[in-house]
Amino acid sequence: MSPVDASAPARPADVPAAPLAIEVTMRSRRFGLALKPAFGIVVGTALVLGTLVPGQIAPASPTDQQLAERLRPPAWMAGGTTSHLLGTDSLGRDVCSRVIYGARTTFLVALVSSLIGGIGGTGLGLLAGYHGGMLDELVRKLVDMQLAFPYLLLAISVMAVAGRSLPILVVVLALSSWPAFARIVRGEVLSLRERQFIEGARAIGCDDRRILLAHVLPGVTASLCVVWSFDLARVVVLESSLSFLGLGVQPPTPSWGMDLSESRQFLQIAYWTVLFPGLAISLVVLAANLVGDWVRDVLDPIVKRSRASV
Repeated sequence: MSPVDASAPARPADVPAAPLAIEVTMRSRRFGLALKPAFGIVVGTALVLGTLVPGQIAPASPTDQQLAERLRPPAWMAGGTTSHLLGTDSLGRDVCSRVIYGARTTFLVALVSSLIGGIGGTGLGLLAGYHGGMLDELVRKLVDMQLAFPYLLLAISVMAVAGRSLPILVVVLALSSWPAFARIVRGEVLSLRERQFIEGARAIGCDDRRILLAHVLPGVTASLCVVWSFDLARVVVLESSLSFLGLGVQPPTPSWGMDLSESRQFLQIAYWTVLFPGLAISLVVLAANLVGDWVRDVLDPIVKRSRASV
């Protein structure tokens, strides 16, 4: 053993470095954990207001055309007016009003589509994971086939053949959602069906329907919440992409994707016509992903243990 130099001076300034670093890390994590739902609540509240009462918020009609006011800049720029806070587009329509009314269109279409796809995918995942056999094999093959094919190309083909209407758009978007739900739920059910409380439910005579609804489904609810929040963001982007290509929501109904398509040629001379619809899409997608991260952090026991050990 090497001798210890007792005369070496102590460095008391180095002692609190580790506890200080741990405290800073814990505070940053707490701040991040609190910021995610707060941002989601703010954006979600704006979406709900824009969906339920757009007429009470929007300063003008989203379809009124005033060609004398076309391409007017926002109120804080030279030439802007307070009557058009975010400026006007190439047809003289108020950009702020179109963003607010577009929230109702984009959010409702994405919400309904994601819910329909989520319910269908959850049901198939429950049945495939619990019963197994040919049904499980069929669901797995269908999921693999759809995930292997570029869905945007498939959606464009379906919309071009079936026609451009809101019901068809909802169906196409819903069909894009079910594989993620089915895959996650199936994997969870494969684990849950071997648990002792499921065996106990079978032993006391519960039928499969009661076991699935009362015992298995609550066990996958946490995963469903996380998947649904991420899927909602994905469907918003997909709906905006189809509307940008002219295959989604049709005029005169305002839509963020359609506004981007109509204004892209004026990007250099009137950037605000593209900026604000694009910013709305980005904020909604960011909020949905942050809420999904927060739900995962709250519900995931592994993340809880790692956070508690720091």
